[in-house]
Amino acid sequence: MSKEIKELINEIDVSESNYEKASNRYKAIANYIKESDLAEYSPDIYLQGSIKLGTAIKPLTEDGAYDIDIVCNMTKKRRNHQTQRELKDELGKVVKNYSLKHSMENFPKESNRCWTLNYVDESNFHIDILPAVPWNDTDDGNIAISDKRSDNYDDITFDWEVSSPKVYSDWFKKQSDFQIIKESYAKRFYANIEEIPDYKIKTPLQRIVQLLKRHAEVMFSYSTPLKRFLTTFNNNVLKSSLIIILSG
Repeated sequence: MSKEIKELINEIDVSESNYEKASNRYKAIANYIKESDLAEYSPDIYLQGSIKLGTAIKPLTEDGAYDIDIVCNMTKKRRNHQTQRELKDELGKVVKNYSLKHSMENFPKESNRCWTLNYVDESNFHIDILPAVPWNDTDDGNIAISDKRSDNYDDITFDWEVSSPKVYSDWFKKQSDFQIIKESYAKRFYANIEEIPDYKIKTPLQRIVQLLKRHAEVMFSYSTPLKRFLTTFNNNVLKSSLIIILSG
C-alpha cells in the first residue's frame, strides 16, 4: 500500500478511542432498555450500520456527526400484537426517560423509523434506535420495523416493512473474509480471538468502502491516490463495496 493511501486512510478512519466511546454509549442505552419496562418483551439489542460493519469514517466537516445505529427487537412481541405507532411510542417513552435520567442537553428526536439520542461533546455522536419485532416465529434474522410513512402505521396488521440487518452484516463479513483475517491477527499478536474488538480489524473490503464513502462525500471528485487504490482490487470486491454504498 502506498504512502499516500495510508495517509488517506489515517485521515478518514475513526480512532480507537471514538470506537470505544461509541461502544460504551451503545452498551449504556442497551442495558437501560433491557432493565426497563420493556424487559418483559426480551429485547434483543444490537448494532447495525457502519459501526457494526467497520466502515465508519470521520465526518467530513466539523459540524458532522458520528452515527451509531442500533436495533431494539422485542422478541416476545409479534406484528399483530400492536400497531407500528404503539411499538415506537413504547420505545420512545424509555428513550426519553434515559435522556432525562442522564440530564442530556438534547431531548430525543423522533424520525420516520427511529428515536435519536444526540450527544453534545467534541465527538458529536448520535444514536439512532430502531424499534422492531420478529418477522417470523423462528429467529432467522429478519425483523419487522415501524415507519411513520406506512399506510398501516396505525393499524393492527401483518403488513410491516421487513429488514435483515443481522443477515446483511453476516454477508458482508463473509464477503470480506473478516473471520479469517481476525484469526490471522490474533495469531500474529498471540492474542485470544474473543478478546479482540472487531474495530481493530480492517479488511481490504472495509477499507474500500471507507474510501468510496469519503469519495462520494466530496462529490465524486477523484484524487489520483484513490484511483490507484481502487484499480488494484478485484472487480467483484468493488461490486460488493458499491452495494454497501448504495444501500446507505
